[in-house]
Amino acid sequence: PLIADMTTFPPDLIDLNNKKWERQFTGISRCNAALAVLSKVSAAEYPLKAVREAELRFLRGHYYFDLKIHFKRVPYIDETVAVEDILQVSNVDLTDQELWTKIADEFRFGVANLPETQTEVGRANKYTAMAYLAKTLLFQAYEQDDQNAVSKIDNSKLEEVVSLVTQIENSGQYALQGDFAENFLYQFENGSESVFAIQRSINDGSPDGRGSW
Repeated sequence: PLIADMTTFPPDLIDLNNKKWERQFTGISRCNAALAVLSKVSAAEYPLKAVREAELRFLRGHYYFDLKIHFKRVPYIDETVAVEDILQVSNVDLTDQELWTKIADEFRFGVANLPETQTEVGRANKYTAMAYLAKTLLFQAYEQDDQNAVSKIDNSKLEEVVSLVTQIENSGQYALQGDFAENFLYQFENGSESVFAIQRSINDGSPDGRGSW
């Protein structure tokens, strides 16, 4: 059945009542909640703490990146912001460039702390974080004024983009598919071109049969 507020409706089909904004900040909230719990655990108690923190920060960066390219200025809320203070965070507390840097820092943490490979499909690895960092820097390098016009190009960031992409290519983990169409066929899911892919479900007992929307 169709849910009245479209909560489980495919996000690429319609954005009713700002569901895009709501979904992304819901994801951010969940990352923040998990990071807050993880901060109370020592590395001695949980040896994978740094990796799990990097995975969570990668996901949070993913959500913020998506919000940034859609809305430009958004409130930046991390696990250190008290719940009662969230509504006081403004979308202009950070400049355009400062917000890009916050997002880049999430992926830099991933580059430093994620393993080169993961045993479970769907988990971000070092090169996933590199790819997102490169994409973030590619946007950030073209600095914009308040009218969205490019006011400056930061060549050092573009050089870092080239370096990051070269490292990803040289890792040997990724390559072009034999046929471009294979990227869109289920038989080739998580193929050689896939640096990061959301793992979706179908016929899973949720209201519309696709609980991973």
